[in-house]
Amino acid sequence: MFQVLKKLYEILDGPERKALYAVLFIVFVIGVFEIVGIASIIPIISVMDDPQVLEDNKYLFIYKQFLLNVGIEKTSEVLAVLAITSFTMIALSTALKSVGIYLTTKFIELRRHSLSKKLLSGYLRNDYQFFINSSTSDLTKTILSEVDRIVAQLIRPIINMISYVFLLVFVLTFLFFINPLVTGLIIGVFGLLYLVLYVGIRQKIKELGEQTVSANKGRFAVTMEAFTSIKYLKFSGLEHYYTQKFEEESYRFSNSVALQFVFNQIPKHIVELVAFGGIILISIVTLISRLGAGEQAAGTIFPILGAYALSAYKLQPAIQAIFNGIVSLRYGRVALDNLFKSLSEISPDFPRAKDKSDSIKVNFNKYLQLKNLSFRYANRNVNVLDDVNLIVGANSRIGVVGKTGSGKSTLINLVLGLLHPSDGQILVDGVEITDSNMGAWRQLIGYVPQDVTLVDASIYENIAFGLGLDDIDLEFAEHCARAALVDEGLLNNSRDKNVGEGGAKLSGGQKQRIGIARALYKNPKLLVLDEATSGLDPNTEKLVLDSISKFSENLTIVMITHRYSNLEMCNEVYEMFDGKINKWSKNA
Repeated sequence: MFQVLKKLYEILDGPERKALYAVLFIVFVIGVFEIVGIASIIPIISVMDDPQVLEDNKYLFIYKQFLLNVGIEKTSEVLAVLAITSFTMIALSTALKSVGIYLTTKFIELRRHSLSKKLLSGYLRNDYQFFINSSTSDLTKTILSEVDRIVAQLIRPIINMISYVFLLVFVLTFLFFINPLVTGLIIGVFGLLYLVLYVGIRQKIKELGEQTVSANKGRFAVTMEAFTSIKYLKFSGLEHYYTQKFEEESYRFSNSVALQFVFNQIPKHIVELVAFGGIILISIVTLISRLGAGEQAAGTIFPILGAYALSAYKLQPAIQAIFNGIVSLRYGRVALDNLFKSLSEISPDFPRAKDKSDSIKVNFNKYLQLKNLSFRYANRNVNVLDDVNLIVGANSRIGVVGKTGSGKSTLINLVLGLLHPSDGQILVDGVEITDSNMGAWRQLIGYVPQDVTLVDASIYENIAFGLGLDDIDLEFAEHCARAALVDEGLLNNSRDKNVGEGGAKLSGGQKQRIGIARALYKNPKLLVLDEATSGLDPNTEKLVLDSISKFSENLTIVMITHRYSNLEMCNEVYEMFDGKINKWSKNA
């Protein structure tokens, strides 16, 4: 349990920990006011039952003398002042509790915001290889679902548990001074009851936690798989298959959450029964003890029973909240471990490119050199690229051909800085590209993949990807679109019309041309085309490539292609085979 609390504390940053201390302080003050409110009831009941207590009790006698000095003499008036004082204390406690609820809720819900943001930001700043080795549905699940679960089913119950611990300690201390025997009996009975309940369900709660995490992972995986495969899914009539797969995981998830809630609530009703019996038992024990002391039982038992009754009213939700918190620690441990693991994966130790504003400037006026470049993926012994040497002159047109799996995409990913060389160097005008200048290097590159990703926005927003419509240079964006031969009809009617999710309203060729326009909008010095025109017919493809070549005199083009007809525009062509690169003759 303490390990879970420690992990929860460790995922908070400095300002969040200060906010937590502030919340706990407010909770502590609320506990003080709660106990004062409970204590203020006893004098009222005592005076109502026996006015003589104003003379016999030294504290009430001093209070009465104070009131006499301000002109309050009658017992009824003293009782009224006591009632007003008690009401004021309880009202202050209620008002403070409202403030506490606001601050506590705000603290808890903002952790949903900060944890989700921290995860997304951290994931996006990780190396590209991290995403190669990760499941997109898992990452999405962690950010959107697991964080919600941890907030709702772990952080909130635990914060409530801690706040009620303060109240429990204060109330039990107060009751201990009234009657140590009865208070000790309360602690023993309720402590033993909850211990038996917890021991009985702790293993089941752990299993439910594991099952919930597993089923939630399955829900996201099936949903992501269905939507990303929607075209083939519809074609193959697999709607029922995916619905059934989702149903299985969704039922497991919902059933686990329901059972966890039931296990949290069942003790509440058992405790209500025990508490009712406890009040009767306390009445009998107190009556016997008073009679044994030779006191008038009826004259002294009512104030004490009133204090115990009000304390029971306050303690019942407190004890239940503490139990819920302990169960939640057990139930949410697997989800918290996964979150903790995810946060550790985005630690500052991971290599990442600096922001372009912080990067060392890179000039590309002479050449790009790949020197003794080798690459192998983590946990693999075989090089995907093996001692590659290549010089690309500025303003040249380079073609790269090769069979699938020959290393073409890996080569491009290294040039783009998405992967880091295992051995060797990438040099630009003699300067090695490292994390310190990667941001500046990427600013010089325009990249068009085979599968262009479009967002559900206008064509212009997709061309100037990452900018709002008000920040886009529409004239230059249109110039880039025309250079990529984007259809005139699309341009003339596209400012306020969205292209659909993933460009669903466009053809494959239209999407690729928008992707080319996007790369040109960066006004790059190096344009990398990775099968970027494969969705175009040969005639249109030739026109687009010719237009791109004329876009800028200072544009270097590296083109990956499987169509040998595209190589006519290239100054030099290289062929890749088994991770090695060799110059290729057009006449070969």
